Amino acid sequence: TCPLSECLFFFVASTENRRPMSNFSAVRMEDLGEPIQELLKEAMENGEEVDMSLCAHIKVRDVARVFDSMESGNSKQVVWEELKEQLIERAAAQKGERIEAKKSRVQEEADRRAREEAENKARIEAERKARIEAERKARIEAE
Repeated sequence: TCPLSECLFFFVASTENRRPMSNFSAVRMEDLGEPIQELLKEAMENGEEVDMSLCAHIKVRDVARVFDSMESGNSKQVVWEELKEQLIERAAAQKGERIEAKKSRVQEEADRRAREEAENKARIEAERKARIEAERKARIEAE
């Protein structure tokens, strides 16, 4: 077996051409704690393709929960599957929040444009009425 750093390097190098690496720079393996590192190492050794971008969603309480589960005798595979489900849910929720924020910005922009359009229509109508009134007065004076 290889040390975790070599496994991680191999994994990152092998997936480098398939997806952007922006999420990998956000999380260092050393910061994940030994229990998480062990889970990732075992998953990779078992041939599972690990989505490392999920690691960006790991929280301190996850490390503690993994440590407690492994101390309780749960298999690493079961603990990893549970953690992976939680991380996928967090990633989806965060993505949903970004989508909602974008929808909100788009709606605000649409509302702003609608207000501007209404203001322009009102200004044009006021100018038209003023022009008609000025023409009417000019005709009256000419008579």
